[in-house]
Amino acid sequence: MTQDGRFSYEDLGNEFANLKKISESTKDPYILALYSGALFNTGRKDEAIAISAKIVDNQNESTGAVEGAESSITNSRGQSLLLETTSLALVNWLNQSAS
Repeated sequence: MTQDGRFSYEDLGNEFANLKKISESTKDPYILALYSGALFNTGRKDEAIAISAKIVDNQNESTGAVEGAESSITNSRGQSLLLETTSLALVNWLNQSAS
């Protein structure tokens, strides 16, 4: 754990190893956005950017929405899932571009 009370990448090694394995076989932008955000928040910016690049493939060029998610942590569907997925992707992209 870091001095400010945050968990480090090393503290969560098993969880990140599992997420890495999942990210290699999924195209679900919701899962990829969560993983990318976790990488970014633990100081793994280059890895976060690489995962975020996969999310762009699911972005609708005309609407900007990030499509293709199967479910969310709240089991959302339809427009709610589309909004959650797009929001997670956007937050990731903004964080990465601002740092």
